Amino acid sequence: MRIKDIMNSKPFFLYGDDPIIAASQQMKEARIRSLPVVDEENKLIGLITLREIIDSVLSATTKTSIKEAMITTPVSVVPDLPLKAAIKIMLTNRYGCLPVVSEDGTLIGFVAEVDFLKPLTDLAREANNSGIKMYVKDVMDLKPETLKETETVLEASAFMKEEKVRALAVLGWFGKLTGLLTQREVIEALLAENKKLLIKDAMLPAKQVITVLPETPIEEASEIMYTNRFNSLPVCNKGKTLLGFATETSLFRAMNKLVKVDDEFYAQRFGA
Repeated sequence: MRIKDIMNSKPFFLYGDDPIIAASQQMKEARIRSLPVVDEENKLIGLITLREIIDSVLSATTKTSIKEAMITTPVSVVPDLPLKAAIKIMLTNRYGCLPVVSEDGTLIGFVAEVDFLKPLTDLAREANNSGIKMYVKDVMDLKPETLKETETVLEASAFMKEEKVRALAVLGWFGKLTGLLTQREVIEALLAENKKLLIKDAMLPAKQVITVLPETPIEEASEIMYTNRFNSLPVCNKGKTLLGFATETSLFRAMNKLVKVDDEFYAQRFGA
């Protein structure tokens, strides 16, 4: 299997002169958190993520165009790169996505961490036939970062940046999950006309949050993620008390370990 087998061959993209707000709108509509940036000839020139959008909204200099806020040196791959090699690149460098380009640098595809979960999930299901099994409790973060409803969106944004997290659980009495705040809700709150500055006004309420149990097999959690394009899942008991967090990255790493990806190709390709 190669990167071209799972990539989005008609990726969303932006131009450098497009406004920041265009990136936010397109990411929301497509349920994605990063976008490649191209020039007039469709050559890759940058990458913009939700983090850069938040930074630009909060910037004292008020960056208004994509080219002012984007990552200017994104790592890209070619379509014939084996899937195992792409996985190694992402795991080693902690990348959340990979633009796919032709030999002349033209953008022809795009893959994100969530796109890798489906083929890995299929392989993990096969591994289960040999008795291998992993559960959410084996990979979840047991000390997830949390918020209170009375804290502000600005505080949450600063905390997300400092701790490099994409989502924060909002807790009420006795550790009960009352909501979820992701980078997307932060952006919408900061851009809203009525300026939703308190967590309780900006968060996704608990009744709209999908959660999993600690005993949920990781392939089932993975399927929930790639089907809904989530980057995190709160782990709760049946009483909705928060116990941990399973992220796209933690599942990606666990699934890759579970299916025992062979390193032979890596040694030939990268000398490692």
